[in-house]
Amino acid sequence: MRFWMMTMWLCSGILLIGACDAVAAAGDDRMYIRNLRTEYHVAPLHVEHAQPRLSWQLETPRRGAAQTSWQVLVASSPEMLAADEGDLWDSGKVVSDQSNLIPYDGAALEPRQVYYWKVRAWDENDQPTDWSTPAQWGMGMMEAAWPGDYIAMHVDDGDQEHPLLRSTFTLERQPVEARAYINSLGYYELYLNGGKVDDYQLMPGPSQFDQRSLYVVHDVTEQLQTGANGFGLWLGRGWYSEEYPGVAYAGPVVRGFIEVTYDDGDTEIFATHDGWKAHESHYTRIDRWFSAQYGGEEVDGRALITGWSDADFDDSDWHPVVTPEIPDHHVAPLEAEPNRITRSFQPRHIQFEGDQTWLVDFGTNLSGMVELRFDDLKPDQELAFEFGDHFNDAGELAIHNQRGRYIARGEVGETYENRFNYHGFRYMRIRGLDTAPLAGNLTAHLVRTDFEVQTAFASSDTLLNSIHDMVHYTLECLMVGGYQVDCPHAERFGYGGDGLASTPTAMIMHGMGPLYTNWMAHWRDCQRPDGGLPHVAPNPISTGGGPYWCAFVIGAPWEAYVQYGDARMLADNYGMMQHWLDGYVAEYKEEDGLLMGWPDEEYRNWYLGDWARPHRNEREAERSVHLVNNCVLVQSFDWMVKIAEVLGHESDATRYAEERDALKERVHAVFYDEERGTYADDTQLDLAYPLHVGVAPEDLRPALIERLESIILDEHDGHLDVGLVGVPILTTTLREIGRNDLVYAYTSKESFPGWGYMLANDATTTWEHWDGHRSHIHNCYNGIGEWFYT
Repeated sequence: MRFWMMTMWLCSGILLIGACDAVAAAGDDRMYIRNLRTEYHVAPLHVEHAQPRLSWQLETPRRGAAQTSWQVLVASSPEMLAADEGDLWDSGKVVSDQSNLIPYDGAALEPRQVYYWKVRAWDENDQPTDWSTPAQWGMGMMEAAWPGDYIAMHVDDGDQEHPLLRSTFTLERQPVEARAYINSLGYYELYLNGGKVDDYQLMPGPSQFDQRSLYVVHDVTEQLQTGANGFGLWLGRGWYSEEYPGVAYAGPVVRGFIEVTYDDGDTEIFATHDGWKAHESHYTRIDRWFSAQYGGEEVDGRALITGWSDADFDDSDWHPVVTPEIPDHHVAPLEAEPNRITRSFQPRHIQFEGDQTWLVDFGTNLSGMVELRFDDLKPDQELAFEFGDHFNDAGELAIHNQRGRYIARGEVGETYENRFNYHGFRYMRIRGLDTAPLAGNLTAHLVRTDFEVQTAFASSDTLLNSIHDMVHYTLECLMVGGYQVDCPHAERFGYGGDGLASTPTAMIMHGMGPLYTNWMAHWRDCQRPDGGLPHVAPNPISTGGGPYWCAFVIGAPWEAYVQYGDARMLADNYGMMQHWLDGYVAEYKEEDGLLMGWPDEEYRNWYLGDWARPHRNEREAERSVHLVNNCVLVQSFDWMVKIAEVLGHESDATRYAEERDALKERVHAVFYDEERGTYADDTQLDLAYPLHVGVAPEDLRPALIERLESIILDEHDGHLDVGLVGVPILTTTLREIGRNDLVYAYTSKESFPGWGYMLANDATTTWEHWDGHRSHIHNCYNGIGEWFYT
């Protein structure tokens, strides 16, 4: 089989190419520096770290090229940098081949300031490159006091869940730079002088509001004008709903300010305060924003207010805002990229279902929004919408309670579009139209965290290509709001088990450093005082899972180090890892060192090993559950050995190695059945996991491998018989023992169970269960994606 794959971002920083824009002329084999980044981002506006990390790549067509040294200049102004002066940091020539996540080591950095930098390198012949094109970053708040007040719409002044808030301010002269800092509890859109300032969607994303809220910085220099300026914020309640911890008001709350800088260095700040005004918008929420009840949005076109963020808008009938008391919590920047529309789809087919009802098929599942235009609606005409990702066995559209409504003004060019909610869907049902909607007036938008797509894969096997592409695209549908959801419609929770199973795949296929940095902070916020961890973060509720779900907090940072060299993600989360393993897990381990269960909690339930096997019988196999979960601990201790070594905690590394080795011996002694020559319930995962983590003694490995091969080939006709946990463990184990042919066998089949079976049944994204039960946009089986590259 022939194959090809491409990686667009290389941790080594060296990119060998045949031709590139940076090369000045044909035959030029010099090295050039490109793609300067700060904390993974290009020119970020709100870096919160005292020592931001700098990265760059090198381009050259010359084989054997290598960086041997580098020099970084960081300056307080572009003019100083242009003069090759680093008044904040001149590293000098540093002998190093590293070009990824290099910590800044200069003078102290100030909040809300912009810094400028460039880099040059020396090649294997000690020849310097030209200086790179200058780059910059902006510092965030850095724990500085926030100007202004939290404001909201009063509950007595109308529907307060999607309010419009506005004020004005005056500029005597044009600024050279202006930035808006918005800390919203709930979703928001920022408007200035009649227009939305950027293409961000569903910002800033969820957090656990009793611990943390997020802020975002916008460059608004181009939107301001001399004289009066209109400053508007349109809010949506979203995750700031009564179900979740830390919610202190019956509607969204926001705090923000605009800081302008003039050419002489003077600054002015215009912030939210009690003089702002509020009015209900033409949007209202459908349902309560909770698992399986995310509902949607009702849009009343008759109540549309135009020009509401203009400076000269008449707001005399608007109401004063209130300034709610918000409990103290940590205010942090959104570490991940913003959400954006990254793809758009037109209908593949529109079908009449009778009684003014039309079914629209957009041809692919997606997570996101719809934008609908209507030219011939009557005044007060009502339309109802339903969204679904598949049709169930009864032939009914599985809508997962995703709905919408529109009430018309009766004008040409009316639009319905999602603003503060999204859906997981392929199909949209429209009720209330006498004639077919025009396909050109209906658009579905994929909305996701705007991370970089890093890789592509192609081979001579078209089915293999389709499976890869389905996994690759599914992950795009599951990254909304700076974390990874299990599904976009029913739950929207950040499950650790789904995350751990798919993390290697996600980090190879896409640029996940910022998103995982953001998500890991939510896990730290959710850890209990006794060290216990939930199964989802942020906003944990009593969801199912087990130790594999909690071990995400160890495995994911380790994978970030393996893939991206991100040691700080290890350091930032090391205390959380230890608190769970040394505290909570240790409390429930039995005297013989095995973990045989822990109690259900209000934030977590069940006690799973594997999940979503082909016949969904994993909870009945009790010995398998215990074997799998103790193998999870062996793997966790092994990760901790490596992490402690990277961080220089030698005594911890020694202790964790001892605990790992003792647990290996105990797991083998208790779960190995010598008479049958197998572990626990003799499942594929029961054999693969002990082989993978070294529980199986060397002298037994050949027979255990033979037994595993026999189960796959003889008892399951070359199919797998594992679920969420088992997919990456089985696949990795087979790769490690040199049986990629068996992985290819179960990956390339079109019969049940497998990814080919999904595709044969019209899947465009991966499912929650092998038989297609419930969700058809899910993160259960995407762990296979790593195999295409490793």
